[in-house]
Amino acid sequence: MALNKETLAWIAELTGVKAEDITAKIESGNEEGLEKPQGEFFTDDDLSKRDSSKYREGKEAGSEMLVKDLKKEYGYEFDGKDVKSFMSHHDSQLKTKYSKDSNSRVEELEKDLSKQKETYEEEITGYKTQLAELSGKYRGETVRNTLLSIMPKETTIKPDAIVTLFKSEYQVEEEEGVLVVKKNGETLKDSKTASPLELQNVFNEYIEKEGYSKGQSGRGGVNDYGSGGNVAKDLESFQDQWKSQNPGKSTGSPEYQKDYAEWRNKSKAA
Repeated sequence: MALNKETLAWIAELTGVKAEDITAKIESGNEEGLEKPQGEFFTDDDLSKRDSSKYREGKEAGSEMLVKDLKKEYGYEFDGKDVKSFMSHHDSQLKTKYSKDSNSRVEELEKDLSKQKETYEEEITGYKTQLAELSGKYRGETVRNTLLSIMPKETTIKPDAIVTLFKSEYQVEEEEGVLVVKKNGETLKDSKTASPLELQNVFNEYIEKEGYSKGQSGRGGVNDYGSGGNVAKDLESFQDQWKSQNPGKSTGSPEYQKDYAEWRNKSKAA
């Protein structure tokens, strides 16, 4: 009696021997044997139990890793490794925290607010410092551009050098929206009106005095000419004279600029 194909097929699969070889052994009439396969044999029930066990082991490992991460995040220290023990410890911590009396809770809130305030104040201080630095750079550049714009076209040294030398002796600052000139920290003012001297006039007098404008005799020259035929030896005298001859007019007016240019040209020719 021969085995059917289905039986031969699973025996061949189980033993690793070809089906035709098994059939040949059966039909040979001699006692034949098959080599016993190596390893263990599992029934469906065995496999199901094994898979269930592996699932539990993986689940427990995953749970332990999760609880370990949560402990680290919350700063907790306790012996449990599962989620249930973590939740139990977490609940106890919350009860302890919120069961405090109102004074303790207020103190905690005040500490938190104080810490936040310190952080914000540090940030604000940093921003103020940055703003002050940027404002200083902007003001310095504004003064430089202003001085370059009112400088004579022809100078004995480079215009940037004149600006640097002027700023080493004078300080130009903005007060109430107006640029004022200071020396040794004191604002330069008109001797009669006590109003701040205009930057343009101070700068022009400096250039004249130092001989930085081409055609001048150099530092320390005396100016003996003035508007209206009167004598004006220096800028301050000229301004005083001009104001007395032009009551109600500003030294920033076109008339002043015209008379100033005339006085300066006469001074050069002296």
